[in-house]
Amino acid sequence: MVTSTDDPVAVGREALERHAWDQAYEALSEADRAGSLNGEGLELLASAAYWSAHPEETLELLERSYAAYLEEGNRPAAAMAAFRVGEQYGMRFAVPQSQGWTAKAQRLGEEDPSWPVHGWLQWMQGLMCWFQGDLDGSIVFYDRCLEIAAATGDRDLAGMSLHDKGNALVQLGRVQEGMPLLDEAMVAVVGDELQPHAAGYIYCSMISVCSKLGDYRRAAEWTDATLRWTERQSIPAFPGVCRVHKAELMRLAGSLDEAEQEARRACDELPRYNFYFGLGPANYEVGEVRRRVGDFVEAEKAYERAQQNGHEAEPGLSLLRLAQGKVQAAAAGIARHWPTKR
Repeated sequence: MVTSTDDPVAVGREALERHAWDQAYEALSEADRAGSLNGEGLELLASAAYWSAHPEETLELLERSYAAYLEEGNRPAAAMAAFRVGEQYGMRFAVPQSQGWTAKAQRLGEEDPSWPVHGWLQWMQGLMCWFQGDLDGSIVFYDRCLEIAAATGDRDLAGMSLHDKGNALVQLGRVQEGMPLLDEAMVAVVGDELQPHAAGYIYCSMISVCSKLGDYRRAAEWTDATLRWTERQSIPAFPGVCRVHKAELMRLAGSLDEAEQEARRACDELPRYNFYFGLGPANYEVGEVRRRVGDFVEAEKAYERAQQNGHEAEPGLSLLRLAQGKVQAAAAGIARHWPTKR
């Protein structure tokens, strides 16, 4: 692809296509300083800012792109930009802002049912059902998403919805139905079919499913494949997410020092890409290693950080209490999280 070096927007767009994030950021920032970016240009710069580790700028630029799209009269793009702003706030656990921007996207979307934002709003509804424990209800929404994705050609929506449907089926105990969907979604990840944000979402969730099932062989295979993909595509953020899962696999294999190093590196990297939700699992892995080597003080601090970042600190915390001789506290923790069915 040939671009004019006199056109920073063209240079930035071409650099983004090559995943040359820093080059795209510099070129598009130059255009922004010159005041020559429209709504689409600002959205491109937001993408470059995100992947070159400028999380605060990412939010600001997405908000500006929303305003620019409205001014230009491109209301479908404005609705999608509002959804993306809400998504970024959600990744930072800023719930009121996330809900507000999502509501803004929904209100705009009411103007036309054919706009692309509707598929993503359906996906969000499925996620809300999941959080409320209604897995069957979430599958209904994911099926709708798959229909919309097929009609619009939205591969990212298709991949994420296929994965989430498979995950819901697995959680309902229908593992033989769910796992083929999960593997199919992962094939799209490593096959370069998806944009980076969708690929990272699917990979991270896939490894979590494997861990819950104790299917560490499948987790290791997909981790290796995804790490090769991130290197091939120059995706800087996902090694932070990948490192969390790599740390878990190393810990289970007995390589405790290496596991802790990977987990701590993930703690440093994740906030630079607004992946705050990954800090919980990363700190949990640090706690698991510290507990195993007998450093109970640091283990407790790590488990506390995991909880502060929305991650359950079990069974590690109860095992820590047991190692400390606090048998009743350990038993209470186990009973609370794994109540005996009568």
